Amino acid sequence: MAWRESNLESPVCRRETTTLSQICFLLLLAVVPVTVIFVMDISGKLNVISPAKQTIAYLGGASVSLLLVGLKLFRGEINHSVCSLWQYWKQHEIYRWGRPKYIPVYLSGSAVIANNPFLLAHINGDRPLPRDENLPVFVPGSETIVPGSDRLIFLFSTLLDKLSVSSEQEQSVSDIYINTTVEVDAFVQLRLKTLLSTSRYSHYQKLLFCCQPDYNQQIEEIKSQKESALVFTLLHYSTESQEENEMGSLLLLSSQYDDNAVRLFPAMPFSMAQHEEDIDQLLRVQQQPNSSLKLLCTAGNQIIEAVKVHQCLGKKDLYLFSDPVHAGTLHFSEVAGDHGDLSVYLLLASLSLSHYQQESVLVFYPVDGNLYCQSVGKRPSEREVRIPPRNPEFGLPASALFLGLAALLSILFVGMQFEWHVNNPTLLTLSALLVLFITTIGVIIASHIYIHWRWWPVFLSRLR
Repeated sequence: MAWRESNLESPVCRRETTTLSQICFLLLLAVVPVTVIFVMDISGKLNVISPAKQTIAYLGGASVSLLLVGLKLFRGEINHSVCSLWQYWKQHEIYRWGRPKYIPVYLSGSAVIANNPFLLAHINGDRPLPRDENLPVFVPGSETIVPGSDRLIFLFSTLLDKLSVSSEQEQSVSDIYINTTVEVDAFVQLRLKTLLSTSRYSHYQKLLFCCQPDYNQQIEEIKSQKESALVFTLLHYSTESQEENEMGSLLLLSSQYDDNAVRLFPAMPFSMAQHEEDIDQLLRVQQQPNSSLKLLCTAGNQIIEAVKVHQCLGKKDLYLFSDPVHAGTLHFSEVAGDHGDLSVYLLLASLSLSHYQQESVLVFYPVDGNLYCQSVGKRPSEREVRIPPRNPEFGLPASALFLGLAALLSILFVGMQFEWHVNNPTLLTLSALLVLFITTIGVIIASHIYIHWRWWPVFLSRLR
């Protein structure tokens, strides 16, 4: 299944803008209760009561006005706060989900050795795959053709020499991976360590021998390291059966930024059963700009149906190469043989030596029977989210102050009704101020509890 995005459509609210009608309604709530008391006063209906009672009536009207305004503001501020929280969650989720998908591993150098001398020429699109050539089974160059461990050592030393000659800058290598199709015995391991001790990469920290490794896992291990890693892939003859073409590759990979390196972005799980939806998802993420995607590459034909994928890509706003050799699709197994899960290493090393490193390509490869699609190229990502969102800021809500003042006037209203202002004015004043403080703080706490306890689970339910 491809990457699944969260539902970023707000289930809560729409951010409201203050209109003239809303301002007029708010003013009406503020003045109507006091106006009613005032009209009653000037019409003579309050003349029958004492001046103290008139003051109490005005206090009651003002309290009702503040209460109505506070409740109206409270509703609008709750809606605004929830929308702000939603916006923050949405941006945070985009950053949390998307950021790792734009962090590449940098391919700074590579070397390839193969029995097929036409390999790179065919990958470059310079010539069609020769069908009638009598290609050698072994990689040429050794004086004696001996299958077994000597072939692996020969491939290893040849690749090491090729990379040393082509690499212009010294890089500190932390880990060295040696990938093979069969287990490497202790004697061969010792000889390979001896070769490394005399090379420019002699100060490595860890040497790992991997039989049929998991490509995705190795990439994640390299991404977690601060220094570079060398990845050898050696397809040699361990017996005299000569069942496969001999080939080897070497990749110099690093998690550190390198502007001139080919970038290997995190791979997306891919399903042929829903290939159109998966292609749409990959193009939405745009690890490489869609306009720069020029070639579709397959590292194995067991799972991928390249024709369907190519037809789907052809319907998009893309400009795949239309050269007669590949016509936008490079089947690596046709020229190098199908080497299963190890094919992706060989393909990437070959691509980094070809002219396609200046373009962006999609590489489809199998791992443990599952299909993945990896974006490869040098272009900067256009949709990368580099800066995390700021935490939402919740200021002092005006509604809390209005409701607090309404509570204060209510206490004064009740106190004057029972003539507390005559018997104990200090107590009445302190009580009113205490109610103001408690109501204001209580409204603020209640709004935060409502927002976070009521809506945060709704946000989390929409996680990817």
